[in-house]
Parts: sequence; structure tokens; C-alpha cells
Amino acid sequence: MRAATPGAAFVIFALLVALLSLSLFTQPASAVPNGLISADTRVDGQEVTVVAEDAARAEEVLRLAEDGWAQVEQLFETSPPEQVIIFVLADSEYDSIEPAPMTRGFATYGGHRIYLKSSSVDQEVVTHELTHIFLGHEVRSGLEVPDWFNEGLAQYVSGARAPTLQLIYEMSVGNMLSLEELGKVDALHDGNRQIASVEGLAIVQFLALDFGETRLWQLLGRLGEASSFEDAMASTFGYSNLELNQRWMAYADDAYSLFSPVALRAYVTLVIGGLALIGAAIWLIRRTQLIYAGEDRLREEEVVAARAAENYIRMTERSRAGAVDAEQPQPNAGPEERRGLPPGEPE
Repeated sequence: MRAATPGAAFVIFALLVALLSLSLFTQPASAVPNGLISADTRVDGQEVTVVAEDAARAEEVLRLAEDGWAQVEQLFETSPPEQVIIFVLADSEYDSIEPAPMTRGFATYGGHRIYLKSSSVDQEVVTHELTHIFLGHEVRSGLEVPDWFNEGLAQYVSGARAPTLQLIYEMSVGNMLSLEELGKVDALHDGNRQIASVEGLAIVQFLALDFGETRLWQLLGRLGEASSFEDAMASTFGYSNLELNQRWMAYADDAYSLFSPVALRAYVTLVIGGLALIGAAIWLIRRTQLIYAGEDRLREEEVVAARAAENYIRMTERSRAGAVDAEQPQPNAGPEERRGLPPGEPE
């Protein structure tokens, strides 16, 4: 018994450490300890408080948040019950707590906190994260919303542009997922997590184009009372999940095939952009050559001018030396003639 006691204690200790570690890794973003936040300058607004490294930065982000709030709140029936806090973090500090790589910000779904990467803050990312906050409070408690809709809606509301070329590629290689398949993709941890954002935005755009934006906003209201996300979709758009998926795949095939109008516009844009880039590169190279050529000519002219000036100075010095020599009396000329005259005779 005595020998087993230390072993049991060690096992219990190991389990406690494991549970503590698990809780740290699985805690929601709202539970990020304040000790990790070095920014401490707070600027309060009516609905949002911004915490940043200085007051000027906090005021700047607060204006973005107020504009984003005014845009988002008119789309939802429910607003966050408490003030939203936005933390603007230094890049290294943000990277240490981000939930997934290559993100610019994240929000606590159904909570009231937003964390932003300082170097990447703009109106789009602020509005995007506010949309996540609002959606989390709009949805009925216990109702699961697929990540593709959560991310796609946030991008749509914030005005993000669909990555057309990537969608064309995904369609051409057969990677475009059905609604059922896409509903199983975890936007944070799956290996193909980016497809939830890429295809999610395309689906939300499809719903808005095919059925009108009014139906899309009606869907948000139904998420507060529906028994499931699929039921909310069916009651809003009048199609079962299977029928809606068929409409989506047909739309995607028309919109993102290799020879679709969208693809052709993308090709033209790519070609024009490439030609513009080549033209700019040629202009820059030519301009650089002219600049360097001009400097070389200038240096040659300076050398020639310096040599001419040097020759002129030498010639001037020689002329002055000759004039001085001419003005000096000759020691053997005049005196000899004067010595030949008789004394007392005038010259």
C-alpha cells in the first residue's frame, strides 16, 4: 500500500496536468487570460470599447467599429446584450493566441470579444468579426450553424471579393463540395479548412443572387427559432437541402467552369494585369538604363571640362610667366652701350 501511494499520487497529478492543459487549449477565445494582453489604452464608444497600444490607434479602430456596427445591426433582429470589446494586439502577441494560422482576427461566437492583428486592421476585418458576434447572438441556443455559412456570411456582409480563380480551379479539379460535405468542414482545424471560407462566400452570393438579399436576411431571423439550420434553409428558400444543393452545384458549374463568363472575365483581367505588369517592368528597366546612361555621360563631360580647365590654367600661368620675363631689364644690353659713351655726353 505504501509503495502504491506515490504511484497513485503521480497518476493523479499527471491527470490533473493533462486536464489543465486540455482546458487551456480548448477554452473559448473569450477566456483568453488578460495577462496575455499588453495593450491597455481603452477608448469607450456607445456599443464598443477598443483596447489598443495607444489612444490614437484605439480611436481609429473605434471609428471602424462604429461604421461596421451601423452596417451589421440593421441585418439582425438581435444585438449583443453587452458592450463588445475589441483588442488590437501587436502581431507577435496576436500570433501567440490566434486559433488558426493565416488569420487577421477572430471573435467569440455568441460572446462579446474580438481580437485583431494590428498590422491587418481595416474596415473589412472589423465588420467581418462583428458579423460573427451578431450571428452568434441571433441563432437559437443549441442550433448549430455550419462554418461555411458563418464564414461566408461574414465575408459577404463585409464586402469581401470572391476568389474567382481559386473557385475555377476547385471546380476544374472536382474539389467543389456539396452542401452536405461542406457542412462537415471545420473552418479552424480541418486540412481543407479554407474551402469553408472560399466556397462559403460563393454559396452566400448564390443565395443572394438566386433568391434575393431579402430572403437571405429572412434566413437570419429564422435561425432564432428553427429546429435546425437545414429547416431554416428549407422554410426560407422553399427547397429541401438536396434540392438546394442541386441548384447550387448547377450554378457553380455554370459560374466557375473553365469557359464560363466569370472565368473568361477573370482570364481577360489576368491577361490585362499581366500586360500592365510587363509594361511597367519594361518602363522601369528602360528608365533605369536612361538614368544610369545619363550619369555616365555627365561624368564624361565633367572629366572633359576638368581637363579643359586644367589646360586653360596651365596656359594662363605660362602666359603670365612670359609677360613677367618680358618686363624684367636685360642685365647685359643697355649698360654696355652706356659704358661706350664719353663721360659727360648726353645720351
